[in-house]
Amino acid sequence: MNEELPLPSGKGARARLASPTPNKNSGRGAGCFRVPLRAKLAHAAHAPHADQPPTFKSRLLRPFGVVLNGHLQLGLEVLLEEGVIKELRPHTGLPEPYVISPSFVNAHSHLEYRGLQGKLHSDDYFSWIREITEAKKSQTLDQVRESCLLAARENRATGVARIAEHSDRPFASEALTAASIDGVIYQELITFLEQENPREKIERVRQLAERQQQGFSGVVAIGLHSAYTVDRTTLESFGSGKPAAGPRTQDSTLSTPPNAQRTTNKASPPQDSAPSPKTQDTRHKTSFLAHHSAQTSIHVAESLYENQFFRTGEGPIADFYRRNNVPFRPIGASVVAYLESIGLAGSNVQFVHCCDLSTDDIKILADAKVRVAHCPRSNTRLKCPTAPVRELLDAGVRVGLGLDSPASSGPIDMFAEMRAALGVSAYRGKPLTPEEVWSMATTMGNESIGFGDEGWDIYQGSTVPLIKVHIDNAYSTEDLIEQGSPASIDWV
Repeated sequence: MNEELPLPSGKGARARLASPTPNKNSGRGAGCFRVPLRAKLAHAAHAPHADQPPTFKSRLLRPFGVVLNGHLQLGLEVLLEEGVIKELRPHTGLPEPYVISPSFVNAHSHLEYRGLQGKLHSDDYFSWIREITEAKKSQTLDQVRESCLLAARENRATGVARIAEHSDRPFASEALTAASIDGVIYQELITFLEQENPREKIERVRQLAERQQQGFSGVVAIGLHSAYTVDRTTLESFGSGKPAAGPRTQDSTLSTPPNAQRTTNKASPPQDSAPSPKTQDTRHKTSFLAHHSAQTSIHVAESLYENQFFRTGEGPIADFYRRNNVPFRPIGASVVAYLESIGLAGSNVQFVHCCDLSTDDIKILADAKVRVAHCPRSNTRLKCPTAPVRELLDAGVRVGLGLDSPASSGPIDMFAEMRAALGVSAYRGKPLTPEEVWSMATTMGNESIGFGDEGWDIYQGSTVPLIKVHIDNAYSTEDLIEQGSPASIDWV
């Protein structure tokens, strides 16, 4: 089990409390967000347990405080009717000793690695990748299924109602549905060993994605593992408008996210020359992702090795290519610049980790409206660079908090992840506020996984699933983060 990074001392968060108007949350009101994606689970998410039927009675919740966009506001009560917030108003009676918050959003997850928690011992990123690759070979499908079911229940226990899940094996949708969790499943694509002919592998992954979609109320899409484990032809086809396995129709498994935008991206460089952000084809095409109104997610710049590989063709990733007799060409630029050059940077793309970023990289992400998942416990365990979250937020990038893999992050615990986010940012000397971190785990987290037009917050007309946080003497968001644990959570 990993030690948690220390929190900044003091109670400065109390001085940072804001007072947003309850019914004017960023201009949103009743009916101004999308409900269809989660309609099937809207009431189930409010049940105390996933296997209990929903209730449709009006309920008055009179908590000690309510968390609004990350800020703990005291003296408010919530009137619910059939899962819809009908009124947010000052107390009309004595409050009860708990806090109401929007449920958490896990911006990046690997449910299937729950069975490997505590069993991997490498503490360096690339060594750990090799170790988990070997460990997966020893798992049976029954073990993987049980891991997914357990991890989904533990996500629910820590207050998660929505998730962005990277899935290699085919059990995530079953597990999430059983736990009343919705969101998006990225069926993960790796074509490192299929460099010459990736079509068959891509089609297998699409078939798995179609299987995951059955019975799942959320989105299922193709996820790209990383820029160095997916062959460049396939990567560039996702951005250039020429899918390696042939075109897909609008009812493709690559499902439509609520806030996808059609964009035009520059075509990839010719295949007989090294791809370079500085020598792009001047012809413009609609990218594969934008053409299908689809979304994807990809691990980006998690370690120093990735930029080393793309810039100079050196380091352990390059050595791995050589050992497997896989040809490669360095491009003389960062992985972020490369992905931007081939059209794989946009509002319909989530970059996971983003630890090793330059100032130029951050500007690319902000300009392209790329969404980011931050996984501080995993990054700390694997000795990754400390992600520049402060700079990303200041640039306007929407960043969510991800619990990542239990095999790297440890126990599934959103409070531990929030404490780690605060600790890492303080260690960098560029601290986040507790309110920002809570938003990264809730409202901003929902935006970071592609559901930005749904108001994942507490306001009149919202259907956001609510949690009770049972903590004595909590007077600020910082108090909630410092003292919280999965045992503190109860579902409304």
